Order: sequence, then C-alpha cells, then structure tokens
Amino acid sequence: MRWTLACDSRETRQVLSTAVSNSGSGATLHACSSVEAANQVAKTQPDLVLLAPDGSIESHIPWIREVVEVAGCDVQLVGYATHARTV
Repeated sequence: MRWTLACDSRETRQVLSTAVSNSGSGATLHACSSVEAANQVAKTQPDLVLLAPDGSIESHIPWIREVVEVAGCDVQLVGYATHARTV
C-alpha cells in the first residue's frame, strides 16, 4: 500500500510517519507539503491520503477540496474533532 501524507509541520510528519511504520499495515508513506499535495496525489495515485493541516482549518478548505478532487482513494483528515465539523 502507498500512502501520501500532506503536512507542513516537520514534527507532525515525523509523528505520523512513525505511527504508520509501527502500525503493521505494510504501507509506505510519502510525505509532502500542502502546496505539493494535489500534484503529488494526482501523479502517484496513492491508496490513501492523509491531510494534516496546520493552523486555522477554515483557511485550508480550498486545499482540502483540491486534494479530494484529484484523489482516486480515501482521504483522511488528521486533526482535532472540531476540524471535522468545519469540513
């Protein structure tokens, strides 16, 4: 399985990469910045996309929408419960 993680925080990327590595899923994780996310997802067609926005979720809605539109797979938003209600 190939997963793509889009996140601008180095710390969050490290935590999520470690969690995926330790999950036993056998997935390989490719991390990229939010700016690169839509192009990376369209190009590589991963099996799962993880989006971990930093800061205000409202400012990330266009970015999330863009990634969802090009993804041919499930897209998971990693963040606070309040983010889910907003999205």
